[in-house]
Amino acid sequence: MPRYKLTVEYHGARFAGWQVQPGTRTVQGQIEKCLRWLVQSDIRITGAGRTDAGVHALGQVAHFDTEMVLPLDFGPRLNAALPDDICVLQLEDCAPDFHARYSAVRKTYRYRLAYRPSAFAAGLAWRIADELDWSAVETATALLIGKNDFAGFCRVGSLKDDCTCDVTTAFWQRGEREACFEIAANRFLHRMVRLIVGTLVDIGRHRWPPGHLREILSAGDVRLAGQAAPPEGLYLVRVEYP
Repeated sequence: MPRYKLTVEYHGARFAGWQVQPGTRTVQGQIEKCLRWLVQSDIRITGAGRTDAGVHALGQVAHFDTEMVLPLDFGPRLNAALPDDICVLQLEDCAPDFHARYSAVRKTYRYRLAYRPSAFAAGLAWRIADELDWSAVETATALLIGKNDFAGFCRVGSLKDDCTCDVTTAFWQRGEREACFEIAANRFLHRMVRLIVGTLVDIGRHRWPPGHLREILSAGDVRLAGQAAPPEGLYLVRVEYP
């Protein structure tokens, strides 16, 4: 049975997240609905990760199987059927053992933080009014690099037996109106990036010193972390494979 790989982007504002949920509008649900209509058979897709309600994606990856060999123009036909807030960037055949989630070796997320008024930030960035101590923020950000237990940055009730994540990249880029935090790792825990950003913003507000981030990692207690940053600033940027 042929297996296909989808790379998609979506604006998460009007979705209850990626994963299919009864009675709600989800990204997975909308894509499966259009695939069923085009292929005329039941299709289930598997995503590289389950983004929460309001979270966006620039490069989410999914795979699906179908008995039908898809024509070359299937990608444009799928885009024409999808709602405007989902776009297929690439559709390609892949190896039968490819798995969007388990074959991934690295994911990259970006978080947009707006600190100047902007009509284009609404629903796409977290608007904060405070001036942050960026030296403290960047000192704390550097502590994220490496292989650590990130249980202290995982939503209560979502802890895994192993919460170790290998963070290879973590940095901020700042412009006149906003700052972007980018982080890449072999895996991410539920709400991990939003909890990290919320904590870094609190450090920038001088609620804690930069070293508090190391204390959270050592203790593995999410109660020591800041409030999770709002979902509208978060983007799944890319998923990488061998």
